[in-house]
Amino acid sequence: MHAIDDRFLDHPFEVGGRLINPLAGTVLWQGRTTHLRRKELEVLAMMAGADGAIVPRQAFVAAVWNGNEFVGGRGVSDTVSSLRRNLQDDDPNHPLIRTIPRRGYQLALPVQPVVAQLPTLMPGGEVMHSSGWRLLRKLGESTRSETWLAEASAYHGEVEGSAQQVFRFCRSESDLRNLQREVTILRYVNQSLSGHPGFAVIRDWQLDEPPYYLRRDFARYGSLRAWTHACGMPRTPPLRMMAVLSEALAALHALGVVHRGLGEDRILVDGTDEAPQFRISALGLSALPDRSRLASLPITALGLTVGADEANVQSTAGDDVVALALIFLRMAIGDWQAEPNEATFDRLDRPALKALLRRCLGPASERPEASELARGLHSLIAPDHGAGSQADQVEPRVAPPLPADPSPVHALRQPTAPETIGRYRLLDRLGEGGMGVVYLAEQRDPYRKVALKIIRSGIDGEQVLRRFEAERQALAMMNHVNVASVHDSGLAADGRPFFAMEYIAGEDIKSYCDHHHLSIPARVRLFLQVCDGVLHAHQKGVLHRDIKPGNLMVTATPTGSGVVKVIDFGLAKSLHGKLARQTLHTSFGAFVGTPVYSSPEHVSGRATGVDTRSDIYSMGVVLYELLVGTTPIASESLQDLEPERLREIVCNSRLPSMREQLQKTSKERQAKLAEHRAIKLDELPKTLDGDLSWVVGKCLERDPDDRYASVLALKDDLERWLDLRPVEARPTSGWYRFRKLVRRHRATSLLVASASAALVVAATVAVFGYLRAERALETSRLAEAEATSAADFQVRQMQSVDPAAMGVSLRERLIQAVQERGARRGWDPATVAQGEQDLDRLLEGVNFTDLALQQLDAHQFEPTLAAITNEFKDQPLLQARLWQSLADSLVKLGRFDAAEAPQRLALEQRQRLLGDEHLLTLISLRGRGSLQLKKGLRQEAEADLRTVATTMQRVLGDHHPQTLSSQLRLGEALQAQGRFDEALEHAQATLDASRRTLGEDDPTTLAAKLALGNILFRLQRYSEVEATYRDALHGNQRVFGNEHPKTWKPMSNLAVFFNSTGRYDEAEVLLSQVLSAERAQLGEEHEGTLMTQASLSITLVYQGRLSEAEVMMRQLVDATRRASGAEHPRSLEIESNLARLLLLQGKHDEAVAVYRQVVATGRRARPGDDRSLDDHLVSLAIALRESGKFDEAGQLFRDLLQSQRRALGDSHRKTLLTMTELASLLEAQRDLEAAEALLREALANRRKTLGDSGRDTLNTLDQLGQVLRLRGMLDDAMAMSEEAIRLASGHRYPGQLPLSLYQVHLARTLLDQQRVDDAEAQLDKARVRLSEDLYPERGSVEALAVTYADLYRQRHRTQPGLGFDAKAKLWRSKHEAMKRDPSRPAAEFLSDVNVAG
Repeated sequence: MHAIDDRFLDHPFEVGGRLINPLAGTVLWQGRTTHLRRKELEVLAMMAGADGAIVPRQAFVAAVWNGNEFVGGRGVSDTVSSLRRNLQDDDPNHPLIRTIPRRGYQLALPVQPVVAQLPTLMPGGEVMHSSGWRLLRKLGESTRSETWLAEASAYHGEVEGSAQQVFRFCRSESDLRNLQREVTILRYVNQSLSGHPGFAVIRDWQLDEPPYYLRRDFARYGSLRAWTHACGMPRTPPLRMMAVLSEALAALHALGVVHRGLGEDRILVDGTDEAPQFRISALGLSALPDRSRLASLPITALGLTVGADEANVQSTAGDDVVALALIFLRMAIGDWQAEPNEATFDRLDRPALKALLRRCLGPASERPEASELARGLHSLIAPDHGAGSQADQVEPRVAPPLPADPSPVHALRQPTAPETIGRYRLLDRLGEGGMGVVYLAEQRDPYRKVALKIIRSGIDGEQVLRRFEAERQALAMMNHVNVASVHDSGLAADGRPFFAMEYIAGEDIKSYCDHHHLSIPARVRLFLQVCDGVLHAHQKGVLHRDIKPGNLMVTATPTGSGVVKVIDFGLAKSLHGKLARQTLHTSFGAFVGTPVYSSPEHVSGRATGVDTRSDIYSMGVVLYELLVGTTPIASESLQDLEPERLREIVCNSRLPSMREQLQKTSKERQAKLAEHRAIKLDELPKTLDGDLSWVVGKCLERDPDDRYASVLALKDDLERWLDLRPVEARPTSGWYRFRKLVRRHRATSLLVASASAALVVAATVAVFGYLRAERALETSRLAEAEATSAADFQVRQMQSVDPAAMGVSLRERLIQAVQERGARRGWDPATVAQGEQDLDRLLEGVNFTDLALQQLDAHQFEPTLAAITNEFKDQPLLQARLWQSLADSLVKLGRFDAAEAPQRLALEQRQRLLGDEHLLTLISLRGRGSLQLKKGLRQEAEADLRTVATTMQRVLGDHHPQTLSSQLRLGEALQAQGRFDEALEHAQATLDASRRTLGEDDPTTLAAKLALGNILFRLQRYSEVEATYRDALHGNQRVFGNEHPKTWKPMSNLAVFFNSTGRYDEAEVLLSQVLSAERAQLGEEHEGTLMTQASLSITLVYQGRLSEAEVMMRQLVDATRRASGAEHPRSLEIESNLARLLLLQGKHDEAVAVYRQVVATGRRARPGDDRSLDDHLVSLAIALRESGKFDEAGQLFRDLLQSQRRALGDSHRKTLLTMTELASLLEAQRDLEAAEALLREALANRRKTLGDSGRDTLNTLDQLGQVLRLRGMLDDAMAMSEEAIRLASGHRYPGQLPLSLYQVHLARTLLDQQRVDDAEAQLDKARVRLSEDLYPERGSVEALAVTYADLYRQRHRTQPGLGFDAKAKLWRSKHEAMKRDPSRPAAEFLSDVNVAG
């Protein structure tokens, strides 16, 4: 018997490399996400559950179409065809879904469940799917879960419970059942024993998609064991605590729950030192044998099935008593390790307690129940406290008997509104609906204003009460910034139920949009928040069923943007049984809701078939109204109609398109609509008739199967429209078949392109041959759409090209060819291995990435440019679009010279046809500016990008996404010219505008945050850098997840910041996370993987792990040469890092040799372009200086400084670096006057660009002080050192500054002034500071040792015979040891001298 297998509707799985996420309704294949309809998912689930067997057509009809042969007979084949398209199952030789003629269908490949691992969690990160919660620290972990303390962010608003709460995450889906069980049991306990102090309170949970978690209140002291460790074991047996926990366990048993895991680590302690509170927690292993107890509560029995690992576990309530008694025994004697034996009992000096605990730990037949244990403990308490025995023999708090009807009808008598309801004082009447009245109310503790909803007086229907309770339950289950939250609930004095929820001081979404004259893109962006709120409800298993503008309230934030709140879940319906008992089940013919916004299936009163797609229909009506000003069906036409007539109109009427609706509107009304939407009147019809019309139309399809499969799919299409990308709502055309044909050829061409250019040519010719054939249709609108799709396809094709991956593949296939040839010819393994080694040596240094690019230039890009130029002459705008996409792809691949021609052609064509101020022309001009910036033409780039930014501001407005994107590009041009202050002001303004217009999590806003952080980093304003980078990182994590490349960039930038501020361990953690993700997704030798590994090797250097770093760097040199060739800039950078490490290790000659090789290779690869070699040249000069080759170093420094002054200016960071390094050489040569002049110039420029507290400013200040000391200007030198120390001591990130070195230099000046005591005091401060540093800077430790040696030698001369000579020799010997063994960490040397001295 074949049926729909729910396993494949509830959990993700993989088949044929395609990742199916049924909860989201998506399939991921080859980097592309496609949405599946519900029936497609059900058909796929049936085949997946059949385990390779054939599923007959009749089985599909019976299970998916409820046996309706008329619909299902045709529906099966149509759905399978659609499923094949969405799965891209287009290989006839290896199909994924196999058709068995006259029998049915089967999956040809096995199905694998996907175990979704817990994403990497880190302090400061936000909790995914729980907006507004920030992780603080990890509290603990086990093989199954991690537990974290989190804090509600300031913008999160009111939260139920405290601002700090605990999240427990399960590690993977295999552990999900335990978490489900704990959520179910805790909800059952919390609802049955409302307010019981003996149990942890669950606040929220996420069981639909990773990361799975539950959220509960935070216990101040942690576990019982942790409490005793912190506060000590009680001096006397804590009888009252024992009684409280026994009562709680008795209450649990009265509910039929067995804990099965009690221990001192599963009891939480909260409260205060004087009055601690004890709570039972960790119910993940508990059991509820009688699940019928849940029937009277709105709780689904999630996780209560018994797994194979528990089938033989037969725990009873008596076992819980044993566990609790053992805890009591150990606490009574003050020893957590004690075993329940005679020796232990002998240590207990209270006979009555000893006897009671003996019974609990004795034979099962004599063991008391938990309630008897509680009574016995209370009897022991009474004599100690002077209370009567009856007063202390209290029955444990257990659940009161549950009524047969969980929603009894109360006597409702309320002629006038009361002044207070519960603990709330009523302030004003906000509104009244069909079943309830909403008041503005005030809560005193904690103080806040709430919206309080209470059943109307005189309504005593059972269904109304059920619906009211369903709304409370629905809101209580949700925790999302776009859904109104519930704070409290209870009964009024007259028995009427009420609940208090978040007060929304705003206006409905339609009024808000009109009052603020929001443009159509801005209305769509605001509507995306509606999608987020409704999607959250659907993920919690709740269907709203009454989505309309009045239930979508908008509040203004301090930044001026609007926040949508979905309210009024009075008609909510459960999707998964969570509200099963309270949900109103309308009989056929009845209808509750707002007809004009309701779906046909809802209005028809069907008992089944109303699911999430019904809400999507309602959302479509709201979006229609936001765009065109009225609903598709006028609300007046539905007033006072009989039910049959109402159903007929809603279910059978043809809905006018938005353009048709606009045409029926008067000219005056049209002008008003255009004004409210900030659009020209003549542009409004075109906008409403474009892709938005397809999106709205798909929402409003009469058949739910033809609508979007999920809110996520709708949101995705709206984001596509905002990004100017094609929407998925457009119907499939003949172009679909062409895409499949080319996709098959692409798979072949990408495979062979690594080894043979001929097939690439064939594939390219095939593509454009097809385009030529299609040109016959270009006179029709259909042909225009097809050609546009061709352009989109070309853009996607070229953007997917990865030359680095192709180069790696080419090299691997050449090696593989040797192996295969040897195998075919029967060569022995030794000969094959030798051949591989010989070939490997021959290929070393060959740049396979460049080879791949050359093949692409010759066989793809150049033919593409020619085909665009020749084949699209009569479609000039499409021709310009194709030129632009080709130019963008070439820029992305670094082929800047090749990109010039298509970029110029696209810009000239658009200027000629569209004018200078058209959006497309401006996009092309922006492309030219970006290209010029890549080529180093900074001033020309700024001119283009400034023109684009100012024109877009004037034409599109300050807040248009394209305007903001252009402002970001202009900021990059300013930064490239070293105009950091101007770039900073520009970046901040762009970020503020993007936040107001697009929101915190829009990709443009996230890019602006990252750009701002980069500028702040360059300006060395470290107090702001970390917060900015973290903000960008958290946003990318929320939007893209931890494993997305867009998240890796802010993680890497934050790691660089940590390295710059001495937080090397934190940098190592971040870089290791990025490296792990890149290796998994990009491969070992992808350029991104290699560059992250290079950053990690530098972190090892900072940590003093020089040997590890050298091994890693040498491996990197080999890998980068293999992947990119010896002449690639990445290879040169890696080799330069290796040379720098060799220099640190004292291997001067080897370092100089490597640097010379780097410079020679770079000049050979790019003759005449010394700017790209600036960093390598200055490094070579430093290495020459350190090896004593002063003349050669000086000549190189001077030549480089002269060219940098001419090309970059006196204030550029590269110029200033060369200037200060040359000054160091002059200092070593004792040309102190020249050194002073250079340093004073560098100091003035760095103060101007970086400020007084910049790291490089302070280093230059200190260096100048030392030169002045050597010149004998001791007072000036001391003033310089003291200023550097003062500014560095007040710095927010002192770890980025060599403060200890400044102190050593000041001590040296004091020593020259014969102030030996003051000098020693400074050295002692420096030594303490360096000793506290986990990774002290080696140069600072060496300077400390030399200065200490000189100080003690000077003391010995004035005070001989006091041991100062021995101290001087000790410090000098340690300094020499450091020189001999540069690989030894400075921290070890420092610990040696601390012990010795």
